[in-house]
Amino acid sequence: MKEVKKKISIFLMTLMLASTFSANVTKADVIESKNTFAYEEIMPYAAVCPRCGGRITSSTVWGSWISSGTVTCTHGHAWGTDLKQYRTGIKTTKCLNCNAGNTANVKETRTICHGYDN
Repeated sequence: MKEVKKKISIFLMTLMLASTFSANVTKADVIESKNTFAYEEIMPYAAVCPRCGGRITSSTVWGSWISSGTVTCTHGHAWGTDLKQYRTGIKTTKCLNCNAGNTANVKETRTICHGYDN
């Protein structure tokens, strides 16, 4: 009886081992499974220089926030106003390969809630 149990155990272990190595996952299987990861194409993480194909970096130096006025609260509060603000900055882009680049003036706005209910 022990001999039969041993042979059955060896057979089942061999079967499990063989099935483990025979299961292949292909690129098509991953795409078809609709996972959150899409392996259909490679997405670049940096901008590419139109001159040389090198990688472009950018940085922005921001000024201080400037208040430009108030508006009625847009966040659902019964009383108070929201503060409108803006700031300007200089955005610099530069190719790490050929050093080509430029600068541009940029503007950012925000609304700060100063509303209240009681």
